Amino acid sequence: IGVMEFYVQKIAKAGTFNGEAIKLDEKIYLGAEDTHAGFLIAPSKNNEKLLIAHVCPQLVCHKNEESKNEKNTTLFYKVYDKDLQRKWDAEIEMPYLFKGFFIDKMTIDNNDKVYILATNYTNLTLTKLPNGFNFVMHVYDNSTKKYINNDIDINKLFITDLGFAVNENNNIVTIAGFYSSDKSFNVVGSVYGELDLEKNLMGKKGFSPFSLLFTEHIALEQPE
Repeated sequence: IGVMEFYVQKIAKAGTFNGEAIKLDEKIYLGAEDTHAGFLIAPSKNNEKLLIAHVCPQLVCHKNEESKNEKNTTLFYKVYDKDLQRKWDAEIEMPYLFKGFFIDKMTIDNNDKVYILATNYTNLTLTKLPNGFNFVMHVYDNSTKKYINNDIDINKLFITDLGFAVNENNNIVTIAGFYSSDKSFNVVGSVYGELDLEKNLMGKKGFSPFSLLFTEHIALEQPE
């Protein structure tokens, strides 16, 4: 077990370093068995904020065996302004096992609400998920210190890939991606849904299989 640190360095137009490197974050590193990315970063839409996130097992992070579960995930946020001054940070205990929880995509809006799409490969009972894995939409609102987790389910389909976008009012997350019919990554159609953040419910959702003509065209385009 060691410590991984995250620094930024300003560079002048001439290619020379401008000032000292600035440390923005650090995390516990578990060694070769830790397959998680070190740090993930994302700017806000107006480029006024920078979000840094990482995950860590709860017991390793806190070293408190009485109150923390060794197997669960702790999600850490740090948010900086455009001058790299820290604005706020948060620590969220997630109901997912560390070894199977991976952040795929994330963003932060102009009102300090964080959106993370993650892949989860195992549940808390250590039994296999029906499709082997599922996607989770996590949203944290720093103004209220509250968050939601939504295990995305669209007609029990085997979803292979997802992306998301947030509406202008920051209360609906639209997701879209692809699904397979045989639990492989040979996609046969698209999926979509709208997550109502106030209710934490997937409202409109559905899927659309590709036409036979489209599928045959994709097959012809595959390299030998």
